[in-house]
Amino acid sequence: MTSYKKHSAKQKAKIALEAVKENKTLSQLSSEYGVTSSQISTWKQQLVQGAEEYFTHSPKQQQQALEQQNREALLYQQIGQLQMELEWLKKSLNSTLHAKRAILHPKRFQAVRAAGHFPLRLLLPTGA
Repeated sequence: MTSYKKHSAKQKAKIALEAVKENKTLSQLSSEYGVTSSQISTWKQQLVQGAEEYFTHSPKQQQQALEQQNREALLYQQIGQLQMELEWLKKSLNSTLHAKRAILHPKRFQAVRAAGHFPLRLLLPTGA
């Protein structure tokens, strides 16, 4: 089983730049750095594409994109927090609703309080 050597980003950039300069052939670079020529070609293409993207977007656009990402992250965090609060309120409302109805209509709930449970027909408002 062959183990693959991991190259740092700096090493990849150096090899890709050498390939872009075309002072040496891919086979020469391959034997010099111990990397296959197809891998060098891949790194060279990535370097060229990355350079195009770098010059396509101005620093101002890059800063705006970063700020947009930060705003989105903050909003997602707030959404998560609000969802958790909503779930908590739903759970707590259910328990306090029974208690509030018992306070508002004490005569209807006297017998029920003694039993310790609240039948649904007593909790729902009547038409009267």
